[in-house]
Amino acid sequence: MKRKILSVAAVILMSSQVRVSGADCPNPPPPFPDQKGSPVPIHWNADMCEDDLHWHYVIINRYQVGPFTFGGKAADKNPYYDQDSGKKCCNKGEIVFMNGAAVKAHDSSKSDCPSTNESGGPQNTANSMAPDPPPPLPYRTFAIPPLTFGDAALTFVPQCNAAAGPTAFHVVHLDDVVTRINQCTEATIAAIKVPSNPLEVQVTPDAKWAIVTSYDNAISFIDTSTNQVAKVIQTDFDTFPSGISISPDGSFALVTSYIDNNPALLVIDVPNQAIKSRIPLPLAFPQSVFLNPDATLAWVTYPFGGAVEVVDVMTGNINQSIPVTQPLHVVFNATGTVAYISSQGPGSVLVVDTTTYSILKNIPTGLGASDLQLSPDGGILTVGNWQGNSISEIDTYDLTLIKTIPLGGPPIGVALVPIQ
Repeated sequence: MKRKILSVAAVILMSSQVRVSGADCPNPPPPFPDQKGSPVPIHWNADMCEDDLHWHYVIINRYQVGPFTFGGKAADKNPYYDQDSGKKCCNKGEIVFMNGAAVKAHDSSKSDCPSTNESGGPQNTANSMAPDPPPPLPYRTFAIPPLTFGDAALTFVPQCNAAAGPTAFHVVHLDDVVTRINQCTEATIAAIKVPSNPLEVQVTPDAKWAIVTSYDNAISFIDTSTNQVAKVIQTDFDTFPSGISISPDGSFALVTSYIDNNPALLVIDVPNQAIKSRIPLPLAFPQSVFLNPDATLAWVTYPFGGAVEVVDVMTGNINQSIPVTQPLHVVFNATGTVAYISSQGPGSVLVVDTTTYSILKNIPTGLGASDLQLSPDGGILTVGNWQGNSISEIDTYDLTLIKTIPLGGPPIGVALVPIQ
């Protein structure tokens, strides 16, 4: 599996290269991968003859800004989906859709082999969509996560690099267990017993420790090499660990104490696995905490208090209190200049300038907006709408809602899974 960002424009620009003999590339575009019974709409599945002279299975992304339009929508290649079939091709830049249509005409001056459709038949109706090469156009590209486009949910399952051993930890609150899951096979690797009523788990940047908060007065350190609890910090009986955020360098973590009397942020010395200090908080029931990219500010959510408080980690001072209806999750852009806050009721995302703490926009999404995930390049924000049984996608460049996709049940959590 290959991952590379390559626009349709870039492919067409590379088409005027060496002449290739038809004897060297006898293969028609390969069949599309199994879509698990729910295929992507036809204009988004495609085979592309790429620069390596192999057919690649790709998905055309209708939300990209590019030089061509299909069905009235701008199109570009989604960088999350680029699978090398290993089969030779010769008409560089040719793109064949599921229904056999092509957007790049066969050019006999560059190749002796015919332009073919998915079934191996001739592409006599292939149309050139632009001059060869097209003039340079200003446009930006950004990654679209899975389940972001089309009238039907995308169910294509990316290949998983089993050799990398990707795993994930999951809290099973009522069973007092943290499970470790193999992300390739979805098999349970370990079920790790932790103190009662665990709430959240985070993994340190060096992947050595999974730190678990348990509401019943405990913070646990799981050794990821053994899948065993190596240390339990027993807190006072008036301290109820809830949310956790670990600094990017792994030197400390912050844990909220979810209580109305004496609420606080616990500062955890991660290397020494001990509570280093305690930062008092002014509002009752602080639920979760999120560190900004340089770990200088902690954004604490109070779903019952209707606020997000910004705490200076060094001084413990409250820099700002931002009114938000039932705030649940906070994510930041790469530079930390913008924060996105999910508001559970009635369901929206607030976009906040972190320099002035002014609200740039409040974008309606779906009922019960909760978990947030920002794409690696910061272009798309995915929102899980717990009560609305849907997922929303926000374009962070112009702060508009792209689409809300209905689901069969409430979404729990969100994560990007790149093809490996």
